[in-house]
Amino acid sequence: MKYSENGFWIEENDDVYTIGLSTKGQDELGSIKFAEFSHDEYLKTDQPFLSIEALKAVTDLMAPLDGKVLYWHEEAEDDPDLLNELDMNHNWIVKLTEVSKSHFNQLLDQ
Repeated sequence: MKYSENGFWIEENDDVYTIGLSTKGQDELGSIKFAEFSHDEYLKTDQPFLSIEALKAVTDLMAPLDGKVLYWHEEAEDDPDLLNELDMNHNWIVKLTEVSKSHFNQLLDQ
């Protein structure tokens, strides 16, 4: 498990990288009321992939990794309360493949 400075957790399992909103990200944003995913087929770290309207902020968030999108968590876009959950099975956003292992390893451990 790794973490990005902009509030995401990233878990790698068999070369599939799942990105979700960490406790830090949840605390910084406050309760999320609206979420819109970019639905891009490929994410880049210098491009927004998630637009959030929350209690404390309205913002576009940048992807913590480059990679090819396998799945968007469509249910979380339809029900943004899922992004407020602590359970990683609920608050994940996107699953990626074709991620640079060295880029992943450069992310934070906590």
